[in-house]
Amino acid sequence: MTKALHQHQSPPLDARLRTAVGAFTQQPGAPYGLLDFPHHSNTGDSAIWVGERMLLQSLCERPPTYVSTCLSRPEELGRFLPEGVIFLHGGGNFGDLWPHHQNYREQILALYPHRQIVLLPQSIHFRDQGALERARRAVGRHRDFHLMVRDRPSFDFADTHFDCPVILAPDSAFAIEMDRFPPAGMGTGIRCLFRDDQEQRADATDRAALFAGLPNEDWRRPPAQALNWRQRALLWSNRAATRLPGQFWMGLRLSLYDQMAAALVQTGLAQLAEAHVVVTDRLHGHILSSLLGRPHVVIDNFYGKIRNYIDAWSAIADCRISPDYATARREAEALLARRTGEPGPSR
Repeated sequence: MTKALHQHQSPPLDARLRTAVGAFTQQPGAPYGLLDFPHHSNTGDSAIWVGERMLLQSLCERPPTYVSTCLSRPEELGRFLPEGVIFLHGGGNFGDLWPHHQNYREQILALYPHRQIVLLPQSIHFRDQGALERARRAVGRHRDFHLMVRDRPSFDFADTHFDCPVILAPDSAFAIEMDRFPPAGMGTGIRCLFRDDQEQRADATDRAALFAGLPNEDWRRPPAQALNWRQRALLWSNRAATRLPGQFWMGLRLSLYDQMAAALVQTGLAQLAEAHVVVTDRLHGHILSSLLGRPHVVIDNFYGKIRNYIDAWSAIADCRISPDYATARREAEALLARRTGEPGPSR
């Protein structure tokens, strides 16, 4: 059965996020780092970065002193940020599904055992016991690591397996100041945003037939000309920062990161705004649709990430969570007809 999510009386998610992260930013103007920028085309991870940047800028009253990707040399951090809190980018990659990010975090923990390190809200998923044991040892050896998670199963898992404080907090994309992005139109019809990577469900092969006649795509990329020069400059700035002194290079890197993330978020919001009703199996399809006020239907990914998140923070109106793609199509058509009088496409 499809479950309807209704509005609950509770503090807004951005306020809960601000309280959780604000516990580590009690000295305005103090230096800090924000590590592991998502240097790829996933709009959801870029939305997290944009939210993190806006939140930390507000709390700390300054930009980060140091930023990096998981391809940056971990030793750089000590040179550019000899003191201050180290924030690690949140998301859905704490575990062994996306090992480059996990390996980078564990290197940072090993190299800076006495620094305060805060991992911003994450979902946790391990498939390999050996990878879990390596992460457990890395966390256990650190003196001041704080792990934020964005759903209850991740909290319970972390509380059981890791020797560190664990904090439940909403996804950082809820800190996005939506007035920074041009307002979206009303949209028409039903549009599908479906993931095409290793997190998709086993029954994802049925989507094409079940959603025949509807626009069906994953996150779009901005026009090539909007990103190419920034990507080239980003590679150059990464190399320059390892050789040349001064915050000029780090400021350039930060500016490039912010522009690339904002371009992806703007493109993603425009993509969702084309629909009156969105159907998605991406967590940030749900989150950005919520921020836009778009009615939407959600199908979970293969390990329960989206359902776990919604169960923790179900203060979202106009959302339905469906057990499978066939149910999701029926629910989307019913939503469209109920709200606009426009019938869904015939199959």
